[in-house]
Amino acid sequence: MRKISWEIVFVGILLFVVAIYVTSNRQDESYDVHTSSTPNPPKPPHPPSVHIIDLKHLENAEELQKIAELKSLESLKSLEKLARLMPNEFKEEFLKEINSAISEFDIDSADLSIDVKDGVIVVNRKYDIKQGEWEAVSPGVYAYVKKFDASKLTKTTLSIPFGSITIVGSNDSEASLTVQASGQITSANEISSIISTRTNLDGDAAVFTLETDSGELDSNFDLQAILTIPKHMEIYSVTKAGHINSTNIQGDQIYKTLGGHISLVDLKGDVKATTEGGHIEVRNSSGDFIIESLGGHLKADQFKGELLMRTSGGNIEALKVTGPLNAETGGGNIEISLVNSFKDISANTGAGTILIELPSSANADLALKATTVEIGKDLKFRGNKTKNSVNGTIGTGGTEIHAKSNFGTIVVKKNG
Repeated sequence: MRKISWEIVFVGILLFVVAIYVTSNRQDESYDVHTSSTPNPPKPPHPPSVHIIDLKHLENAEELQKIAELKSLESLKSLEKLARLMPNEFKEEFLKEINSAISEFDIDSADLSIDVKDGVIVVNRKYDIKQGEWEAVSPGVYAYVKKFDASKLTKTTLSIPFGSITIVGSNDSEASLTVQASGQITSANEISSIISTRTNLDGDAAVFTLETDSGELDSNFDLQAILTIPKHMEIYSVTKAGHINSTNIQGDQIYKTLGGHISLVDLKGDVKATTEGGHIEVRNSSGDFIIESLGGHLKADQFKGELLMRTSGGNIEALKVTGPLNAETGGGNIEISLVNSFKDISANTGAGTILIELPSSANADLALKATTVEIGKDLKFRGNKTKNSVNGTIGTGGTEIHAKSNFGTIVVKKNG
């Protein structure tokens, strides 16, 4: 009996598989020619977002006093010429907010709230609807508005089941809550049945609670809550799935989200912000801050006061901070830039690089440990230094800087 080698069998099987693949592809191609694919469902309408334009870096401009005279979205365009008076690091963001507001809103649908004293312009959607009830404002978009006197209030609570929250502080004693809902909604009655909206103004507190009992909601359904309150008020704000933005608040504050980013700008007071799945950014703020994320990056820029930054798996940036600062990440890089008269600094990462930039007049005690430690040659360091540890002083010593990277490099150098 003639023997058949395994090479011949293998080639035969391979040719058979190729034949099936080619035949299948030809059938698929033939099917595509003679059939039409199901079109994707239309995207839900997306109402314009609130825009906050920061004017603080224009405080030396002579034209600043004219800003209070702006009455319409169309006149907002005139602010673009002021960008040339701003530092370059703020110019791009300034122009971006102006152009975004102009492109998103119709001229007649925008409401401008201008606070020259605090350097803030808020561009929001203008609604002419009955207060305390959901009403249709455009196809697929519904709104709920509640205005209230906050002159005797000291604290506000806002809780929503999903969606974004924007909080803006002002010098006005009148406050307001505006909630926009968009998605596959057919009527105001339907949104009222899906979202339970409760308001409670009692004593010194205002409490706004939005809840849903319908379980899983369509991913095309969205909420945007905009709360405008006196800037001195205390805030408790929570959303289970969305971003939080807060500007120009000076009372004690708590912000929580389970699945979004948090942006905090021009805040003062005791502040705690936590997110389970997003990034947190703090800018131009002061006080006693705690910002924590389970899986996102943290950034603080131009912060004065005590700051705790903790993330399980992201990078940390602390730029132009005064300290005291405690920065901790389970697995990311840490960058710290200090200003004159900084206070004690602590930085720890499980695996990553730690960069610490000091002002030229810095006086500090260093205790550093990592796989590799580097000290800038232009720093006046005295003490003990090995490849993976440093203990000693810069200048006359005093302020303590402790840093540790289990697997990574620590670099200490002068700013610039």
